[in-house]
Formats: sequence, structure tokens, C-alpha cells
Amino acid sequence: PPHAVAAGFILAALGVVGVVATTAAGDGPNADAGMAGAQAAMQHAAEQVEHAQKAQKMQHLADVRHDNEVLRAKLMQIEADEETMRKAAEVAKENAALRGQLKHLREEDAALSEHLVPNATSFALIDAGRDQNKCSKHDQ
Repeated sequence: PPHAVAAGFILAALGVVGVVATTAAGDGPNADAGMAGAQAAMQHAAEQVEHAQKAQKMQHLADVRHDNEVLRAKLMQIEADEETMRKAAEVAKENAALRGQLKHLREEDAALSEHLVPNATSFALIDAGRDQNKCSKHDQ
């Protein structure tokens, strides 16, 4: 997080101020202890900054991965929608072809019916006449 990085820089600045202050105080055991403390504070601040930067990079990586997953899911949905649309287009094409065949068959049926129905009636009358002739021959 950015505030952790800022805090690390502040701690590092305080460490530098501590080094300058102890150096200005002069030599001696107190100055050495102050210098060691300031160096430890600076080291700790540097580690904090490094840790904060690493955490920030890890969060960014997690955000990028999440965004990738969201985009992948959207892409899969788009591909599924495209497949559905492609299948719908195929079904529409087949439907149109079947409608054309059905129309042709209806026209053919109507044309055949015009010629065959009168003939069928004639055949029925002829068959009825034959049957009647057979019956009358048996009666004699």
C-alpha cells in the first residue's frame, strides 16, 4: 500500500536525522551507540520500505490476475454467444430449405390431386360397375 511506502521513507529520513545528530554530538561511547541505533533504524526502515513495495507488487499481481479471470469469463461468454448465433443461423437456413420443400410438395400435391381425384372417382365407378356385373352373372 502507498501509505506503508511513505511511512518507510519517513522512518528512513528519521534514521538519517539520527545519524547526523549523533555525528554532530561528537565522539565517544554515546555517539557510537547513537550511530548504531541510527543505522539499525535506517536498516529497519529500508526493510519496511522493501516489504511495503513487495506487498504493493503482490497486490498489483493479484489485481491483474483477477482482471484476467474476469476477461477470460467474458471472452468465454462471447464465444458461447457466437456459437449460439452460428447454430441459430444454421437452423434458420435449414428451416428455410424445409419450408421451400414443403411448399414444393404442397404444389405437387395440389397438381396431382386435380388430375387424380376425378380419375379416382371414375375408377371407383368402374370398379362398382364390375362388381355389379359379377353379382348379376351369379344371380343368373
